[in-house]
Amino acid sequence: GRHFPDVSLLKSDVTSPCRKVLASFPCIRKKPHKDTSYARKAIGSLYAITVKREIAFLLDMDGVVCHNMPAHEEAWTRFFKTKGIDIELREFRENTMGMPTREVLRYYYKREVPPEEANAAAVVKEALYRNLYLPERAPAKGLLRFLQGARAGGYRVGLGTGSKDDNVTFILDGLELRPWFDAVVDGGMVTKGKPDPETFLILADKLKVAPK
Repeated sequence: GRHFPDVSLLKSDVTSPCRKVLASFPCIRKKPHKDTSYARKAIGSLYAITVKREIAFLLDMDGVVCHNMPAHEEAWTRFFKTKGIDIELREFRENTMGMPTREVLRYYYKREVPPEEANAAAVVKEALYRNLYLPERAPAKGLLRFLQGARAGGYRVGLGTGSKDDNVTFILDGLELRPWFDAVVDGGMVTKGKPDPETFLILADKLKVAPK
């Protein structure tokens, strides 16, 4: 059969912890060696731990793709002000940040909130947010370089967010970022909002990677 490949080529395809193990086998040398049976057996036994894992990058949108959280906080502050409720930002961040609108309303209203009421509130609050953030809308510092590097390295990138499609369009299309993402899962595509992991589990499935 063919000679066993140069070990320097082999090392580029395995994880660091296994490199010393592979190099310790006497039949794996810097130069091709005629006796390949032992090497094939050794590599076969190590295959499960040496092959590269499929890796993808799963990003949130608000506060990750762009620095828009201050605008969200100000929009919520103004919205609740019209309801006679003054919110304290530390409490808001610790208890409701990133949660679906209905959950935020339930927390501050101290009661159940029908879906119709939550949807109507979301329309008002998200319009406030977009008006506030539009003059400052920009990608997070370093984001484009990161996305370019991921693409150059052959890694898939996905966006998982609790925001609905209108806000996703406002950011991804408004900043011309959508082509950089291989899959998008927004708040309208899940039944359980954050902090439930459903958003990112669905996103991982779309990217064809196993979550860990």
